[in-house]
Amino acid sequence: AFTRTPRADHSTAATLVKDLAAPAVHVAGGTAAVGAALVTDLATVSGVVVQRHAGADRYATAVAVNRAAHPELTAGSAFIASGTGFADALAGSFYAARAGRPLYLSVPYCVPPVVRPELTRAAVTTVRLLGGVKVLRGLVGTLEACRSLGAASSLWVVVNKHRPLSPLKYVPSGLVVPSGLVVPAVT
Repeated sequence: AFTRTPRADHSTAATLVKDLAAPAVHVAGGTAAVGAALVTDLATVSGVVVQRHAGADRYATAVAVNRAAHPELTAGSAFIASGTGFADALAGSFYAARAGRPLYLSVPYCVPPVVRPELTRAAVTTVRLLGGVKVLRGLVGTLEACRSLGAASSLWVVVNKHRPLSPLKYVPSGLVVPSGLVVPAVT
């Protein structure tokens, strides 16, 4: 709510942070998502350290947030939610935080190239998919990296706009997805 408020209301947000006695504020997203003026006002009025975690896109931003939240992880699980909508990631964020494990975003049919190496860095042994087969399907369950994130995202929109329940047979990036391959909801 604070990201869309007029500048005059930034002091209200900063006062709230100060009243909560927050030791720091972590901003997720670049200046297009959370304006620089708000970040400056938060630091000035509240007196706390404000750190921004951002990437080139929402998938890279999720990686940046996870690196900050989990600099060193022992082997364990990670969560993956759709990056094309917010509901599953929002609902699963509490569960992931409570488990002390990272939450990454993905396109529906494959894992974005920026996310795949992070699964290795985070010592992931189990992946828990958040959402049903309509939002995470295909090679996400096998953790196959997309060869071209733009092509995978664009094709998903076209396929789902015209034939939402048909299985994808071929992705232009060169990844073959067998028809009928589905990914279970939360495992």
